[in-house]
Amino acid sequence: MVAATSTAEPMDVDDDNNKNAATDLEADNEVSLRIPITSGTLSSEDSGNNFVEVFPEEFSSLAANKLVQVLRDEAAPIGTWADAGLLYMQQKQARPALVVLEEACDVVVDTTAPSSSLSSSLNKKEADQKKKDQVRILAATGIAHLAAAQLASGGGNESSSSSSSRKSKRTGESDPKLELRQQADDKFTKASKIDTFFPMTWIGRGMLNLEKNQIDQARFFFQTTEKQCGPVLPALLGMAAVLFAEGDYKGAQSKYAMAIRRYPDESGAPARVGF
Repeated sequence: MVAATSTAEPMDVDDDNNKNAATDLEADNEVSLRIPITSGTLSSEDSGNNFVEVFPEEFSSLAANKLVQVLRDEAAPIGTWADAGLLYMQQKQARPALVVLEEACDVVVDTTAPSSSLSSSLNKKEADQKKKDQVRILAATGIAHLAAAQLASGGGNESSSSSSSRKSKRTGESDPKLELRQQADDKFTKASKIDTFFPMTWIGRGMLNLEKNQIDQARFFFQTTEKQCGPVLPALLGMAAVLFAEGDYKGAQSKYAMAIRRYPDESGAPARVGF
């Protein structure tokens, strides 16, 4: 991590949820994390131009609790927390990503109380962005739970988890994969209560149903994402997985081919689904 000063102009925020969500799903692998510095004794002129920058390659060895402390100390926007989770996932660090995203969910809870005077003072544009960030962090956390569930069982779907479930029953222990799936479902439910039409939540629910071998439901969520956002990478990969599970290997190959043509430079795509 390095501290730096920026003279760049701030980017405008787009209000279109579907367009923003599609951009999230296609995020650039090489973008670093910038955390604006708000603490300390900086002057009002300098406070907007100073930031802590964390480069992508640092996330493979960066302790999650250390990053969480910086994000909390600097009162980082919720979107920055989500970006941090994404960068951990890109480095195949699912557990640290989950630590950061769960902490971000706590921040969301702290700032969404019905009686909060903050919400009433926000203008419409700020309120819309705040809502989008809240849904994004909840959906992203749900997807991170699914990634952790995969790690807990060494990969695989419902058939591979059946033996794990039977083993847990014999030993009297809880099945970590099933618990993580339930936590994912809880996060998707909370996200849907804020915004039913947020595509990232559809992708998450599609992944969850695919994990549970509920193919028809998975198809519905991936197709809905394609209809609303176009052929974004997560929807293409999701539909390819659905077709493969149904035995339509030619159809699955066609979807994978489309994904490769449209996103030739994307690597580690499964880890990036939904972010």
